[in-house]
Amino acid sequence: MPPSLCKLLIIIADPIEARSLIPALGFRQISQFLYSCYDPVLQVTIDLLILYEWGGRSLIEKLGHLQDPYDYDLWINLGFAGACSDKIPLNCCYSIFSVTRLSNEPGHLTCDPPLPIPSVPSLPQAKLSSSETPYRYGLHDSLELVDMEGYIVATVCRHHNQRCVMIKVTSDYTTPNGVSYLKENMEKLAHTLTEAFVASLPEIICLAINDVSV
Repeated sequence: MPPSLCKLLIIIADPIEARSLIPALGFRQISQFLYSCYDPVLQVTIDLLILYEWGGRSLIEKLGHLQDPYDYDLWINLGFAGACSDKIPLNCCYSIFSVTRLSNEPGHLTCDPPLPIPSVPSLPQAKLSSSETPYRYGLHDSLELVDMEGYIVATVCRHHNQRCVMIKVTSDYTTPNGVSYLKENMEKLAHTLTEAFVASLPEIICLAINDVSV
């Protein structure tokens, strides 16, 4: 493979979220969980790791499928996220600037101190909270976006001095019936996520090369 300016690792929880991305960038399958591609124009090598599970539990296990999971200039966590406010439109992509762990036991909604992460300047910015279980407790003014694996990704990166960015597409509202939009629009959501990532790729490469910290 020709020399690369940088090497990126994309982490996606569910293969549905990667359905548009794989053909868009011409990924070739290396194993059940791992794909890879090289962009000769941007001179970047991109590996794609699909966890096949929402949530952070399988991340450490799936990282074992990589020769060296920390031999990357930047990790990118792409995926769907619930919106906790009806002022946040669905099917829109956001670059995450901080992520926290959410405890959503009924009546005991709490968040750990947030972890700051670099963001993509051209995208709208949002803060992310990660829940170990699907968050369906309704809209909440103190939250913006909710997923299930972002906090684990950020924590692993912090422990290994590995930088990461996150781009999330708003897939549903965090209400008991909000998941219906997600189920009916998975293809559209995956396409929107792919478009945002591809458009942002030059900026992401700059973040990787320039060793931007927060």
